[in-house]
Amino acid sequence: MLARDSRLIATVMLRKCKEVFEEVKSLGPQNLAFLAGDMFQAIPPANTVLLKSGQERNQMEWEKIFFVAGFSNYKITPAFGDRSLIELYP
Repeated sequence: MLARDSRLIATVMLRKCKEVFEEVKSLGPQNLAFLAGDMFQAIPPANTVLLKSGQERNQMEWEKIFFVAGFSNYKITPAFGDRSLIELYP
């Protein structure tokens, strides 16, 4: 069930927010790998990572997480329903 939900979300994001992914040449539904695990433990090597959060957060909560993690900036784009696309910059 969770894998199907992940695949659906990724497919919709790729269609609805395609301009964000234009520079990622290898990205497409056939190239997506779905990995289970805790991204706070280890992050697999990748140019693009699509994550699902199990908890709803407001912008200030996300901002704190991003800056504590070492990112210099971010952009949140509402995508559909209560889901958003979040771009993080080193």
